[in-house]
Amino acid sequence: MNVSIPVFNPRQGVYSAGQPAAQDWQVFAASGITTVVNMRGPDELGGRDERAEVNAAGMKYLELPIVDGSAINADNAARLQQLLQDADGPVLLHCGSANRAGGLLALMAALNEGQAHAAALEFGRKAGMKSTEAAVQAALATHCNQAEQRC
Repeated sequence: MNVSIPVFNPRQGVYSAGQPAAQDWQVFAASGITTVVNMRGPDELGGRDERAEVNAAGMKYLELPIVDGSAINADNAARLQQLLQDADGPVLLHCGSANRAGGLLALMAALNEGQAHAAALEFGRKAGMKSTEAAVQAALATHCNQAEQRC
């Protein structure tokens, strides 16, 4: 995809990225993406009407605000899994840099899909996770059997 930001494709039908520019939405739509999940908080968009931009490009727009590491939690991992299951085609998750998107994908993979911790963390890294890895590991320590490294 020829867009203004790096785009990760950690698994078929799932893409993650930082904040797209307004002109990127048409490219995402032409590439087959049907749903955009904005993981940024309302104060992070600088007055842009992202919903209108995405809808004008013909895609569905959803919000799952992950404003800090504490929002990378089991409840939001379950919400993300449901959004992905309900999507009618490829999904783009975005935040400011793909860090939060990758972190929540990693937690979802471990908690909701049963991936081993190492595999889930690698999946998150492939989706853009960097500094949120500490929040993911803390959530895994809370919810999972550490001896087995699985949830």
